[in-house]
Amino acid sequence: MAVKIRLQFDFGPKAVQELDEFKNALGVSARVDVVKHALGLLQWAMQAKRDGWELLAERGKEHRIVVLPFAPGGNVIGIDRPVDTPGGKGQ
Repeated sequence: MAVKIRLQFDFGPKAVQELDEFKNALGVSARVDVVKHALGLLQWAMQAKRDGWELLAERGKEHRIVVLPFAPGGNVIGIDRPVDTPGGKGQ
């Protein structure tokens, strides 16, 4: 059996509300499941950046580069920039 370590986090009311909204959207029963999903996504994104990949968001023919503050290169989260891609154009 794997060893489990109990962690406790202090969240403000807005963060708890957002956590619960994610919980409902994901259809999971516990807030810890949201954290586990987020951790998995973060691990994937960090590995992709370490491997030299750009993370893109796509809508139709519009493409934007997703930037992360903690990824190699120290970009800022939430800032994205349009990119031109074959068959599509950034906005």
